Amino acid sequence: MTSHSAPHPASQPTPLRVPARKAATSRRSATRRRPPAEPFVWLGFSAGGMIAAVLLPVAAFLFGIAIPLGWLQPDFGHLSAVITNPVTIILMIIGFIVLIVHSAHRLRYLLYDGLKIKRRTLVGALCYGGAVVASAIMIILVLMAAL
Repeated sequence: MTSHSAPHPASQPTPLRVPARKAATSRRSATRRRPPAEPFVWLGFSAGGMIAAVLLPVAAFLFGIAIPLGWLQPDFGHLSAVITNPVTIILMIIGFIVLIVHSAHRLRYLLYDGLKIKRRTLVGALCYGGAVVASAIMIILVLMAAL
């Protein structure tokens, strides 16, 4: 037997290590990235879906049943006063914008997931770019109708 044997592992000092989480955080803080825009798109999608679910049945009832059957008589003076109110104009613009974003988001995922078009950047740019153009046209039309 030799007297030279390997030292016991417990007697060796352990090196200090930086946890992986801290190392990754320090690397991320060195290069700042812009936060993704996707949460805001999902916010617009959910707001548009909520507005569509709440307001479209009311509009369908009013303009599809109540007014044609004569249950309600639309008064032009009252309707004109409501539509030209600045608060109503702002609410209509916001409501239409979130409905347009909701539609663009649904169209994007229909094209990507449903039709398997794998050009994610192009499809997103076309859908959301179309939503921006449609929103601008809608704002012009609402302002022309209200003023």
